[in-house]
Amino acid sequence: MQPDTLRRLLDSDDEARAWLEPLGITDLRAARANLLRLAEAGLPLDLLGTICAQFARTAPQLADPDLALNCLEQFLLSARSPLATAALFERDITSLPELLLLFNTSRKLSNWLCTDPESYDLVRMTGGRAVARDLLVEELVSEVRCLDNDQPVMAALRRFKQRETLRIAYGDIVRQQPIAQTTRQISYVADAIVEGAIDFSHRQVEAKQGRFHHLALRRPRFTVLALGKLGGLELNYSSDIDLVLLYEPAPGSNARAAGESQEYANRVSQELIRLLTETTDMGFAYRVDMRLRPEGRHGPLCSSVESALAYYDVRGRTWERQAYVKARAIAGDLDLGRGYLAELEPWIYRRYLSLADIAGIQALKRRIEDRAARQGERNVKTGHGGIRDIEFVIQFLQLLNGGALPKVRSGNTLEAIAELEQNGALTRQERSILEENYGYLRKLEHRLQIMFDLQTHQLPADDLELARLARRMDYAETPSKSSLTAFQQDYRQRTELNRKILDHLLHDAFGDQTRTEP
Repeated sequence: MQPDTLRRLLDSDDEARAWLEPLGITDLRAARANLLRLAEAGLPLDLLGTICAQFARTAPQLADPDLALNCLEQFLLSARSPLATAALFERDITSLPELLLLFNTSRKLSNWLCTDPESYDLVRMTGGRAVARDLLVEELVSEVRCLDNDQPVMAALRRFKQRETLRIAYGDIVRQQPIAQTTRQISYVADAIVEGAIDFSHRQVEAKQGRFHHLALRRPRFTVLALGKLGGLELNYSSDIDLVLLYEPAPGSNARAAGESQEYANRVSQELIRLLTETTDMGFAYRVDMRLRPEGRHGPLCSSVESALAYYDVRGRTWERQAYVKARAIAGDLDLGRGYLAELEPWIYRRYLSLADIAGIQALKRRIEDRAARQGERNVKTGHGGIRDIEFVIQFLQLLNGGALPKVRSGNTLEAIAELEQNGALTRQERSILEENYGYLRKLEHRLQIMFDLQTHQLPADDLELARLARRMDYAETPSKSSLTAFQQDYRQRTELNRKILDHLLHDAFGDQTRTEP
């Protein structure tokens, strides 16, 4: 855009309307104010004209051009040098369009980019590429070990999460990386943050407990298991993390030493959860759900391996076996956690399902269906044919077949679907449909959550917001069908097809009043 054209646009409401309306801008006054503030901040008109021209070329790809332009103004004005940033957009013609896609998808990502100027440089350097889990853990633990106070540690954990989430979101939104890679990377970041928090927790407790008296250096072994989506390496942008904390006293510990081991493990557990959940000026790192531990809310925060194994052997229930399908050792003493899970495997995956197992699965299925009826079809997770329906049935099939077929024992839903098909528990068509629809629903869940970093699964009730969501899901306007209509039809067809397949796999297989012997 030529400087003279831009000057007329800034000076005249009519000129601004003529340029902004065809770009899909709805709040013309706010958009013109965005451009005026950039000009008043000292951006030369030739550079601002270049930015306007790039924005105009990108606008047809944007679900919410108003949001993108508003976030662009905030980003430029928060930069250390707005002039240098604008000059970068002129030199690298891909930078601004890619940034606009992030702004258009998430207000939260935009805020992080504005409040942490170095994060944009890191995003550009990494290009959204995947990073190995061990590298993430090593990087964060090394940083935490240089810190001696909990406030800097909590800031480091939260800054790490924000920067790595920006990297992952860039790969997801701009580079269109597969959903499996996105969820795995989000999970690896959580692994690293939990490991960093544990490392500091051990140091804090040892310092406060005077190297725990006569135990000297023989501290108990401590491990963290993840269940749910983190355990399956399929975490969302805004998921809770489901943890189980375990310890094992040092070999040869007497009664007094064993008691101090338990005290030590509980203190480490409390410190770990505090570091993750406490709200600071950067928010919290994660919401932590401990309800899946042995005995649930009534059980100790951290159990010994011996007591946990005894609990599941005597009192473990079917739903707990299903939950442990996704269990994974993620931090602390990984060998201890993996050994514990290996001992539990015969309990999780039995050769046959008993009548009590089937009754337990049916009861859980009825509760899920009751919730789906209450939630309606607009809930991507718990609605009929939604994410939870698929995950529930796949875990059931794993329990049903896992005793005889070890290859189907995967905590990851997409991997489990593939293995179930390869081992004859699903047809090729069922695998293809469930893989595609599960990936679609998880992407939809991510687009809902990443806008404001909220744990939501509900489709917008407002048609305008729903239409914007459809655009973020890559539905385009056509002469015969709007993006909103195309999305609504596709979503309904996918969830209905999911229900048909899942009813065939589960409901028709057992019915509601099974009397057949296992």
